[in-house]
Amino acid sequence: AAILFINEFPDFEADSKAGKRHLVVRLGLEKARYGYAVLVLLPYILQFIGILLTLLPWTTLITLITLPQALGNARICLRNYSDPKNLFPANIGTIKLHLLYSVLLIISYAIIPFIPINAYFTFYSL
Repeated sequence: AAILFINEFPDFEADSKAGKRHLVVRLGLEKARYGYAVLVLLPYILQFIGILLTLLPWTTLITLITLPQALGNARICLRNYSDPKNLFPANIGTIKLHLLYSVLLIISYAIIPFIPINAYFTFYSL
């Protein structure tokens, strides 16, 4: 969703003149930049909730490696939302973030069988 969302920013003027009514046009660039920040940071918040509720394994914390990239992308968007040239690093960064987060999430599930069972239950009993 974040990839599609940030990709609409550079086309804001043309899309609004053409009558396209996607979310970025409806919100306006100034408000939409906060929507992008929410989209990139929400997975981390939901992941912590999932871990606390034992819906997700603690090994998914490995995805926190990508948090600096997410924060950097959000910062770029918050500052450069109306300048497509300076917003471009956030576009590319969002694609990289999605790829790396997804790969790390897959790895986090793949390594569970190799973690001693005691380590798994000790973590949840803290």
